[in-house]
Amino acid sequence: MDRVKVFIDDKVKIPEKKYRSLVAPCLAEVLGTATLMFIGCMGCIVDIYNTKVIQFAPLTFGLAVGMAVQMFGHISGAHLNPAVTIAAIIMNKIDWLLVPFYFVSQLIGALVGYGLIMIVTPGQLNSEVCVTAVHPLLEDYQGLIIETILTAMLVLLVCSTWDGRLASKTESVSIRLGLLLAGMFLATSQFTGASINPVRSLSPAIYHNSWKAHWIYWVGPIVGSIVGAFSYKYAFYQEHAD
Repeated sequence: MDRVKVFIDDKVKIPEKKYRSLVAPCLAEVLGTATLMFIGCMGCIVDIYNTKVIQFAPLTFGLAVGMAVQMFGHISGAHLNPAVTIAAIIMNKIDWLLVPFYFVSQLIGALVGYGLIMIVTPGQLNSEVCVTAVHPLLEDYQGLIIETILTAMLVLLVCSTWDGRLASKTESVSIRLGLLLAGMFLATSQFTGASINPVRSLSPAIYHNSWKAHWIYWVGPIVGSIVGAFSYKYAFYQEHAD
């Protein structure tokens, strides 16, 4: 009985059993993305602690990704992000037939996770929480460059986990990924919100009808994913260990 894995060197395939091949991975993407949104965005609600410590949100988002990868990485790969799924396509780590299901599952998970925040927190605390926006002192093109670079960095790390030379070192992927993202978020969240994930930005935008410069959070991650994946594939990738 095959288990769908993406953080190892096996390509995601569609075997005979529908549940294991399609339903389980999609459900894992829904729950994983919901976990990311619920835990990550809850960390953005700092007023309840009567403090303005901005490090809550970046650290929480990084750790939330690590949590989701640990829980669901062995089932779906815990993409949680269309940009990662695009990288998996380029690296030939996912069957094309699964791709639209992953995209839809990630969107559903983001909507569910953020919706739970709207339910369990007071309205005065969740007003536009987690809505990504470019800092007023930045131009849109600068925000686009930041989102592109950050996503390329994320994809380079993810691609490294698919490298044959690290096939036996996947146990710490959740920690590595979580800490890398926490560092990225700490450095850049004040500039663009450090989204690097289209559905992470789309869900709050839908709930709050906030669309200013929203295109940046699609174009940047998609371009960054393509650049990062192709760079790793042709400059560094080895399918098998030496």
